[in-house]
Amino acid sequence: MVASKTIWIMSGALLLAGCAGFGPTPALRVDAGCRVEANPAARQASPPPSGFGFGVGVLSASRPRPMTSASCDGPCPDSRPRSSFPIFVGTGFDTLPRPESTPDAVPDLRRDGPVLPGDFSMACLPAWGIVRGGWPLVVDYALAQAAQPAIEIHFNEGGPAHVIPLDGRPGRHLLRFELPASLGADARAALVLLHARPEDGIQVYGLGAGPKAVGSVAIDQVEFTPAAIRRRAGEVASYRFFARSDFNRLSVDVLQVKPSPGALGLSPVRRFDFEGGVNRGTWFGRAQPRTWDGADRNAQTSPGPHLLQVRAWASASDEGDWVTAWSGQAVRVSD
Repeated sequence: MVASKTIWIMSGALLLAGCAGFGPTPALRVDAGCRVEANPAARQASPPPSGFGFGVGVLSASRPRPMTSASCDGPCPDSRPRSSFPIFVGTGFDTLPRPESTPDAVPDLRRDGPVLPGDFSMACLPAWGIVRGGWPLVVDYALAQAAQPAIEIHFNEGGPAHVIPLDGRPGRHLLRFELPASLGADARAALVLLHARPEDGIQVYGLGAGPKAVGSVAIDQVEFTPAAIRRRAGEVASYRFFARSDFNRLSVDVLQVKPSPGALGLSPVRRFDFEGGVNRGTWFGRAQPRTWDGADRNAQTSPGPHLLQVRAWASASDEGDWVTAWSGQAVRVSD
C-alpha cells in the first residue's frame, strides 16, 4: 500500500502591511485525496466545523463568464490547448515544510507573492494568495474530456469554503468571475484550490486574483522552447511571455514533470527572480532573451520533460494582486 502523502500549506504569523486578518492562524493542509483540513494540532485547540475540510458550502457569487477575444487589450491567447507533452497530472504529493517550521520560513504573500507547494499536481493545484470580496478571479485551463472541475477558496479561521464550479466541457476555457462581497472588504490570505479528477486530463495555463490579474490572464502566452535540448551540446531552452498588467515582482520556475502513484507530478528544479517585475503590454524575454541551460539549482542535469511556471504580483501595501501561469509546451532535457 502506498503511504498517504499530504501537502502542508503554511500560514503561521502572516504579517502583511496594510491588511487586516493576518495574525497568527492555524495551517491548512491538502491531503492526497485533494481534501482540505486543518492542522491536527490546531484542531485540538479550536475544532473546525464538521464535514469536508472546513465544511465546504457554496456561497453566493456571480456566475463565471467566458472571456472572449473582445475582452483582450493585446494579443489574445490561442483558444486551442497547446502542449508538446501530455500534462495530464493527478494526485501524489511530497510533504511541504510542516507548520512547526520557524517563523522565518513563513512566507509574506505581499513580499513573496503567491505560494505553491514544492510538489503538486494540476488535477489538485493549491495556491496561497490574497483575495478580497468584489475582486475578480481568473482561470485558464483545458480538459481532455467532460469533467466537473471546481475552485475552492478556504480561509484559516474556518467557516464554509467558497466553491466555484467551472465549465466541464472538453477543450480550453478562459473564465472570469467576481468574488462575493461576503468574503469581506479587507485583503485576506486564502488557499485557492483548483481540482478535477486525475483522469479528466486537466492542464492549467493560468490562475490569478485582483484587478491586475484579469483582461485575459494577466500573464499569458507562456512559451518554452524547443521541444528538446541536449546539455552536453550546449543547447538551451528559451522562454518568454506576454504581460497585460504592471507587476513589480516576478519569479520564474522550471518544473520537472515526474511520475508519481497514479499520476504525474510537478517539482521545481530552478528558480529565476526578477526584482524589477514586468511592464504592461510587453513581451518578457523578447528584447532580452531569457534561457535555461537544463541544469538544476546544483548545476546538475535535470533529465526529462519540464514546464515553465511564471508568478507575478503587486507587492505595494494597498495591492496584493497576483497571477500564476504555466507553459503549454514542455522541454525535454537529456545529457
